[in-house]
Amino acid sequence: MNGSEDYFSEIGIKLRDIEERSNLLKDRMVLIGQNLVELKEKWGEEIAQIKADVEVLKDENKRM
Repeated sequence: MNGSEDYFSEIGIKLRDIEERSNLLKDRMVLIGQNLVELKEKWGEEIAQIKADVEVLKDENKRM
């Protein structure tokens, strides 16, 4: 190989490394996004249940 072939080979390797890192980051971001959606849904359900419990407690306090 001459100098220019080495140069282009090195660029190709670096480009593949960057593409691989980019794909890994994209996959991680998708997982993080899915996790956030799941947490939001879970917390929304928990908050709704807490609000319902608070209303029940308020009603019980009024009766006392």
